[in-house]
Amino acid sequence: MAFTHATFLHLLIYNILSFADIHLHPLLQIYLSSSNAVRIRILPRAVAYLNNIGAEILNEQLPRLSISNIKQRINNGQGYILLSQIRVSRYKRPTEHIISTSAPNKIIWIMRNLNMGLIGSLSGEVNILVPMKLEGEAEVLAYGVNFQLESALERSETGTARVSIIFCRTNIQLMNIEIHNGGMTGIALNLFKQGISEQIRSLIETLICKKVTEFINDDFNEKLLQTQTKTSLADVIRINAFAAIGLPNTKELMETFRPYNVNISYSHLEVSVFIKNH
Repeated sequence: MAFTHATFLHLLIYNILSFADIHLHPLLQIYLSSSNAVRIRILPRAVAYLNNIGAEILNEQLPRLSISNIKQRINNGQGYILLSQIRVSRYKRPTEHIISTSAPNKIIWIMRNLNMGLIGSLSGEVNILVPMKLEGEAEVLAYGVNFQLESALERSETGTARVSIIFCRTNIQLMNIEIHNGGMTGIALNLFKQGISEQIRSLIETLICKKVTEFINDDFNEKLLQTQTKTSLADVIRINAFAAIGLPNTKELMETFRPYNVNISYSHLEVSVFIKNH
């Protein structure tokens, strides 16, 4: 009887894998006699789906940037500049947004040609022969903002999946500073631009990477942490994994034949499952 069951089981697995046109991954072979195993392969449709989600995340989060006051002293003791109550004044979506993957576990996120502006209340003093007070509003316009993030999908200490940042880089191609209701002379304006433009450029580049990193660490990984890493046999029966590929009587098959392997293809994921009877 045991031989009959074993023979039938092997034929069943062979037919399932042949029907699905998917072969058992070698990594799962390691666990066949010891424990449960799950392998998930992200299909191109899932990458495209993540690409859309990533674009929406940036478009939602970047206009909400929280920016602290900027105080900058001008070289040679020519005064200081203070920009306060800074907020995003303009935002134009990037013209190109790409999320791609590379072996074995890398996720690359690229964004190109985003335009945004920051505006804040201007105060300070510029010394040109005589001290001159700064007032009004200053708006910093950043054109051609390019962003690249490389991360890795890893396993945390608790066994859940987590995304780790490898590097993040933001580059601004062109910047322009406009003064509204300032009443400054041309010399004072030039001193102001020289004193603050590079600091603003560095600030924007750092803030974009910081915002995306915070989202991944605080929000995305928190959701992954809550994901189950183990599924009970009762849950597998309730989900009816065999029925998902068109085979009847899931409960009866699972009660009779263990261990078993089955591959399931969904529109976004391909899942290989091995469950061992403990």
